Amino acid sequence: MRSPRTAEAMGDLGAGPAATARAGPRVNMRRLARDCPGYRYVGLRRRDIQTLRRFRNEQMSVLRQRQPLSEEDQERWFEEVVLPTHAHPEPSFLLVSILDEGDAFIGYGGLTNIDWQQRRAEVSFLMSPRRAANTRTYRRDLRSFLAWIRRWAFDELQLHRLFTETYEFRTEHIRVLEEAGFVSEGRLRHHIVDPSDPSAFVDSLLHGCCADQRGTE
Repeated sequence: MRSPRTAEAMGDLGAGPAATARAGPRVNMRRLARDCPGYRYVGLRRRDIQTLRRFRNEQMSVLRQRQPLSEEDQERWFEEVVLPTHAHPEPSFLLVSILDEGDAFIGYGGLTNIDWQQRRAEVSFLMSPRRAANTRTYRRDLRSFLAWIRRWAFDELQLHRLFTETYEFRTEHIRVLEEAGFVSEGRLRHHIVDPSDPSAFVDSLLHGCCADQRGTE
C-alpha cells in the first residue's frame, strides 16, 4: 500500500492501468544502463531520491504535485512504489536517473501510465532547477532524452505510442517537443489553476509520437 500523501504528491508518476499479460520484453531496471553522448540513463537509484525530492519541491509549478515532499515521503515512495517495479516484468511505470559524464545526478525521467496491452505510455522528464533555468542547457538535455526514450520505448520495449501533457506556459519545453517530432494533439482548456495567479487558469497541451512517425532524432 502506498502512502496517500506520497501517491497524491507524485501524481505525475501515477500507477496507471494494471499490467496485462502479453508476449513482449521483460523489463529489468536493475540492469538498465544506456550511454548517450554527454549522458547516462540508469534505473532510478536510491542514492538520488532525496536530491530528486529537492528538484521536485523547487519546481512544483510544472508538476502534478500539490504539496512539498518530505524525506519520509520520498523514502516510502521509493520502497513501496518504485522498488516493486524492479521485479515486475511489465510495470506500470519505469523511471531512470539521468547522469552527466561524471556520473553526477542531474535529473530524472521515464515512462509512466504504461499500458502494455495498448502499447502506449506517458513521458516524464525533470532536470535540476539550475539546468532548467538555462535555456540552452535545457534544450540539449530534453532533446537527448527524447531521442533516447523513443529508441528505448519503440525498439526495446515494443511500445507504439508516447504522449505528453505540458502546461502552456512552458513554451521552450513545448518547442523542443515539437522540434523532436511530437505532434500537437489537443488542448485541455483552463485545466489547472495558474501557479502564479490563483484567480486565473492555464491550459494543458497534449502531444504524441508514434513508432511509425518518429520525426527528428
